[in-house]
Amino acid sequence: GIGESRHSEIIIKNLHQLARDLNLTTIACGVEHKYQYEFLSDLGCEQMQGFYFYSPGKIGRMKKAKLFIADEKKF
Repeated sequence: GIGESRHSEIIIKNLHQLARDLNLTTIACGVEHKYQYEFLSDLGCEQMQGFYFYSPGKIGRMKKAKLFIADEKKF
C-alpha cells in the first residue's frame, strides 16, 4: 500500500493515470492516514473515502453530520 511499498505506489500512480486518460471517475477507498491522503492529492485524486475523513460511529452522530440517510421508520 501507500507508504509501505514503492511497487504499490507505482501501480497506484499508473492506474490513476490510466483512469484519467480514459476519462473515468475514480474514488480512492480505504484512506486511513494523512500520508495516504497527501500522496493521492499529489496525484490529483479528487475523490477519497476512509477513516482518515470520518470514523465509524453511532447512528446519532452520523445523522448529525448528515452522512447517514435512512428511513426513520426502520429504526
